[in-house]
Amino acid sequence: MSLTQANLDKIHVDMSPAEVKSILGDPAESKTDPIPIVGGTQTIYTYHSGSSDVTIIFKNDLMKEKQGTFAQ
Repeated sequence: MSLTQANLDKIHVDMSPAEVKSILGDPAESKTDPIPIVGGTQTIYTYHSGSSDVTIIFKNDLMKEKQGTFAQ
């Protein structure tokens, strides 16, 4: 498991946190907050590796957004 563009490309919408961890490993940081008004929870996983940073956003335990920057 490593933080690479190829592995990030394997992450797709509606994956579970366990599926994401199976590809990227455990996040450096994890934060869960309630979603106001609509309800449910939002969880943000943050990964760091050297100068690479990736953020994965889950809503109600389903992956909805991913952002990443990788050192060249």
